[in-house]
Amino acid sequence: MKSFSKVLAVFFVLFSISTCFSQEDGYDADDSIEGGWNDDHYFNITLGAYTPIAFGDNFANRGLSHKTGLEINASVNIGTSRLLLGAHFSTSYADVTEASLVGNYDRSVISRGGPTIGWHVVRTPTWRAIIAAGGGYSRYKNFKDSILFYDSGNSFWINPSVQYHFEKAIGVYVSTSYTRDSTRIKVTEDFQDFFGSANYITITFGLSLLF
Repeated sequence: MKSFSKVLAVFFVLFSISTCFSQEDGYDADDSIEGGWNDDHYFNITLGAYTPIAFGDNFANRGLSHKTGLEINASVNIGTSRLLLGAHFSTSYADVTEASLVGNYDRSVISRGGPTIGWHVVRTPTWRAIIAAGGGYSRYKNFKDSILFYDSGNSFWINPSVQYHFEKAIGVYVSTSYTRDSTRIKVTEDFQDFFGSANYITITFGLSLLF
């Protein structure tokens, strides 16, 4: 939980910076709605690399070593409001470090996807701060030599992000997220808590495109 608190602290620092810069640019949070600035972008795509950090007493934290992953998010403005609807997909890799805890396999490819809903907290020509949440599927694709098997489940995530656009349609973003996977791994009752869920925090950096 200490790591989770640090990630939240990073976001709030970034959010404060974005708010200050938006005020310096002469815009406030309502400019695009009141007519001070015409936001003619309705579609946003972000593509980034993220580092998953598992925590808690579960198989993902105690039995796997997680590698850098990739995510893609697509969202569309609902009219001129701050509301966003979209979709999320991510994939990452993990090596088994404790087979005695998680089972007889060597590595795993972890993927997630599903719909999202978000809200523009800050929206100016250069800065955007967004809070979003979503849910969908999670899948752990596990390998042992030529043997392949899957563990599946559901996933929920919440992620604040900050975007800076140095050109009208191109920019960069940084985000953090909390993700919880609820798995359907069949184990005895004694191990249900250990294999029943996995918790992650992530830090993501990437490219943001506006259309």
